[in-house]
Amino acid sequence: MAYKPHAIEAKYFLTQFCQLFYRRNCYTLNDDFTKALYFLDGNLANDLMAQYQKHKTLETFLDNPSAPEVAIEVEQAALQPMDKPPYKASVDFYEIEYLKCSPKFGQALKV
Repeated sequence: MAYKPHAIEAKYFLTQFCQLFYRRNCYTLNDDFTKALYFLDGNLANDLMAQYQKHKTLETFLDNPSAPEVAIEVEQAALQPMDKPPYKASVDFYEIEYLKCSPKFGQALKV
């Protein structure tokens, strides 16, 4: 019998992926990015990692002291009917920007 994900599981893991993939925190960036890749198909993860390495996306963020840190606040994850793969969904979230490596309270701006 093949495993079929339930909607509540799919929403949870989709939320986790969005938070890990789009969050930018100078202390957890590499770990977050690595964990986010585990949610993806192997070929897609490898292609994405190669693209990020080619463009030095993560290094550019870490080396730029004026780049804001970004927290992700997921408002909702909506799934289309999960009758058969490929499954489709949409996620609404806010990016909350902070001054890099600074105290978080009182310095946030919701984008």
